[in-house]
Amino acid sequence: MAANSLVLRWRAACNFYWRLVMTAVSFTLFSVGGLLLSVTWFNLLLLVQRDGLRRRQIARSSIAWSFRCFLRFCRFVGVYDYQIMGAELLRQDRGCLIVANHPSLIDYVMIASVLPEMDCLVKAELQHNIFLMA
Repeated sequence: MAANSLVLRWRAACNFYWRLVMTAVSFTLFSVGGLLLSVTWFNLLLLVQRDGLRRRQIARSSIAWSFRCFLRFCRFVGVYDYQIMGAELLRQDRGCLIVANHPSLIDYVMIASVLPEMDCLVKAELQHNIFLMA
């Protein structure tokens, strides 16, 4: 019985530290990914795509794709699990307002991963964040 308890505590500790490390890796991946998109991809789009509307569509699609990759990574490493229901209905709707009440950006990441043509209002301080400003 004591051996079982020890094994369960060891597994719980391993799970805790795995999730802690993978959460740090996920935050780093999100930040570096945002910085790389800002510094390289969006600037390359400015040089290559002259049509402003098309450039915006490509940039938003790129953001949605990168968010989908990020979410899949987080699910794969076990940081969290999620399920997006009703995305097909939202894609059909136009001019709707979606209110996310989570204090982090994960709501926006999940919504923008399935709805690339959306605008998002966030707190003004994010304009000064080197990883997210662009």
